Amino acid sequence: MSQPSATQVLDELIKELAGTRGPRERVIDEYCGSIVHPAPEGGIHDKAEAAVQELRRTWGPTADPHWVEDIVTGCGQQSGELEFDGYFALFHRDGFWSYVRVRVPETETPENAYKRLVFGVVRDAK
Repeated sequence: MSQPSATQVLDELIKELAGTRGPRERVIDEYCGSIVHPAPEGGIHDKAEAAVQELRRTWGPTADPHWVEDIVTGCGQQSGELEFDGYFALFHRDGFWSYVRVRVPETETPENAYKRLVFGVVRDAK
């Protein structure tokens, strides 16, 4: 099964915003199992990197990921969260911010964990 086009997914999510600020997110892929051993070829991080390369061509250069704290709530790692962003890239275009992230658990058992590849969009507050 091929990965959906990141640009196409983000365009669909922008349509779903329909007048709200957002964010709107879609889980693109999930991996459950050991994160101790290297991920198989074509793993979540490879798919995330491919999406970032595509978005650099279609949305332009990446933005400073630290800006996300004022853009996307619940991003990064905050006190009490059970998961955090193990990978994050932020983009801006046409009144919208978009992002690619890999969420991973805050866990002491990496032999039985998960990773989720997520694409998201939010309206620019300006």
